[in-house]
Amino acid sequence: MNNIKRVNNKVTEEEIEKVKSLDWASYYKSFPNMDESIQSCPKCDVMIFPQQGDTEFICKRCGEKIIL
Repeated sequence: MNNIKRVNNKVTEEEIEKVKSLDWASYYKSFPNMDESIQSCPKCDVMIFPQQGDTEFICKRCGEKIIL
């Protein structure tokens, strides 16, 4: 599975410096950590992805009600 698309676009030194000067710590803090929201169903062990603010989740595979 090779999904690489080669392009011939040139990147200027100014664009490289712009990317290097970004405040990456603030950038990553602005997005919730997806690893923390991933859980698994205790009954069938399928991964579940509850939405932010949900208090319960019903597994779509086995129907188990999971309290978050």
